Amino acid sequence: MISHSLTLASFPRERQDYANAELERGAWQKQGLLNEAGKPRLYYAREHYLGHELELYELKRLYKFWRDYKEFLILQKQSDKSDGGVDHETIAVLCSKRGNPVHIKRVKERFRFVTTLENKVLFDSHGNQKTSNVLYLTLTYNPKNDDVLHAWRNIGEDWNRYITNLRNKYGNISHIRVFESFANGYPHVHAILVFKTAKFNTYRHKGKWRIKEKEIFEHGYHSFVDVQAVRSVKGGLRYLSKYLLKNQEDTQEEASKRLLSFAMCWLTQRQSFGISREFADLIRRLHDSNFFGSKLLFEQDLGGRILPVGVKWVFIGVKSLNEIQFLYPDVDLRGWTTVLPDCRFEYLERRKGL
Repeated sequence: MISHSLTLASFPRERQDYANAELERGAWQKQGLLNEAGKPRLYYAREHYLGHELELYELKRLYKFWRDYKEFLILQKQSDKSDGGVDHETIAVLCSKRGNPVHIKRVKERFRFVTTLENKVLFDSHGNQKTSNVLYLTLTYNPKNDDVLHAWRNIGEDWNRYITNLRNKYGNISHIRVFESFANGYPHVHAILVFKTAKFNTYRHKGKWRIKEKEIFEHGYHSFVDVQAVRSVKGGLRYLSKYLLKNQEDTQEEASKRLLSFAMCWLTQRQSFGISREFADLIRRLHDSNFFGSKLLFEQDLGGRILPVGVKWVFIGVKSLNEIQFLYPDVDLRGWTTVLPDCRFEYLERRKGL
């Protein structure tokens, strides 16, 4: 177990941009937070932080260093030739890392269905009795219950237990949920729930729509629960997605909280968000009674695609930007996918220290 701690003096807060990335790498390496090849890896971060007092600013810096450290999947397309040989085409594909541009693009794809929705109001503000089957929940975490790391370790099980109890009481419930961090590092859950067979009585209080049955939703959870009735699903989903996507309108505080949320999910291996399989179809039906449904599309990887006979993809390995540039100094690696002229990584593996 690593016994040293990276001090804030090593990375003064006023220096938000580091002119020399190698100095930063050297500082992390000295603390044993990189592997022998000088690459940031989650294993070393967990070995360090899960056994010591957590310094949130330091963790955000390390996570950001890992996120922005460019690495590529090296894949080779092998096609049988008519003369019995094999034609090789090697490509480098930028790895998706939690919070990097590739990851954000994939998250946006998962939320693309939101852009197809009309901003339809599920119930209006006139009349006396209003009901709603769509709720927006926030589950906080009381710091008195546990320390930050144990709170993040438990939040997944706490959420699964909570939603299971609701399903036992109300039947089928579709949901989308997001884990977010408060400024003090403690987690909380934001979720939109769609009830198939239940509706709740709403009332307006201080500009927000509440439900009379709130006490039911407080049972079975150890900390504060906030419940709102959703009038516009599109608006609620947009509000939820802001915790996962970088927006131009973000304040510095919002950007810092999102960075910390990603860092904590990375360190504790929590999924930033989860969507029920039928959630997108159900939301569309709420907005359009003539919608007959289409299956939620999941992104397929190379192994899931149907390839022509005699063609296969072979995984070569994961290489950093520096490693690829060493072998291919003339190749432009600014794009997410780059065709490499040949495959010389066997030579690279023999070079000590790379």
